[in-house]
Amino acid sequence: MNTLENFNALKKKGPYLDSPRSLEACKNQGIDQAELRYIPFKEYKEMFKKEKVKPEWIQIRWEHFEDRRKAKIQMLIDERKDIIEEEKKKQWNIIPGKEESKKDIQFEKNENKEIQKVREKQQKELQHTMQYETKLKEIELRNEENMRKQRIREERRKKEQEEKLNKQEMKRQQKELERKRWEENENEKAQRLLEEQKTKDEIQRRKENYKEKARKKRKCMKEQERRHRQELFMIRSEAHQDYEEALYNEKRQYMEKRDKELQERKEQKAREKAIEGSTKARRIKQRIKSAQDKNEQRAHQIIQVQSNTDH
Repeated sequence: MNTLENFNALKKKGPYLDSPRSLEACKNQGIDQAELRYIPFKEYKEMFKKEKVKPEWIQIRWEHFEDRRKAKIQMLIDERKDIIEEEKKKQWNIIPGKEESKKDIQFEKNENKEIQKVREKQQKELQHTMQYETKLKEIELRNEENMRKQRIREERRKKEQEEKLNKQEMKRQQKELERKRWEENENEKAQRLLEEQKTKDEIQRRKENYKEKARKKRKCMKEQERRHRQELFMIRSEAHQDYEEALYNEKRQYMEKRDKELQERKEQKAREKAIEGSTKARRIKQRIKSAQDKNEQRAHQIIQVQSNTDH
């Protein structure tokens, strides 16, 4: 159930309320449910898209609208609480024989209360309107003051800029004179230095030749050192390789010897098992032959006994 305390104010379409007491509060205060919907600033701003309204004024209007919406919700919540209180009083104050008179009194009280609430609502709306107009007037006065200060700053800036340009022009002329004097002095210096430069160039050329020779010598020494390191590396590599090969051969011979010994042990065990098996076979044959001889003797004895019995 959607009440004034839990309804979704972000819905774009109603109904927003379906609680009986909330609906009754709206009816008593003369407020439509659509007035309770929250309108975001972006959506509110679109309403003034065709009109030439300053953004700060739209912001103030939206804030005023939102304050009034919240005030209406609070007014309805208070009204709903009053309705609940009245219902509780009715349940506890019903006395037989006086019910009709109490209903009339209660009706008058409710009517006076509704009139008072309408007056309070009108008074609050009037106060909000006056506050809104006062804010607009203050903004207009602030804008005029800002425009006046802006004009003063602009005039001051132009004046300062003109003075700055005049000073820059004077500095430029002064620098131009100094530049001409400097060029004359530099030309004289250049003429003097031209002769000196020839001697310096010769000295520099000799220095460069010396540096080039030293560089080539260092390069040659580095190359020799590199070759020496390379030869030393090759010798060490070959020695290491020989050592690895010898170590490998030694391990291989050891493994072959061990495998040979293992093979000989296996063959010895196989021979021993074969001898042991042949011995066991001979013993078994002897036992079988002995058992057969005994059986033949017993059979011969039995035949003799039977033949003696017949005679």
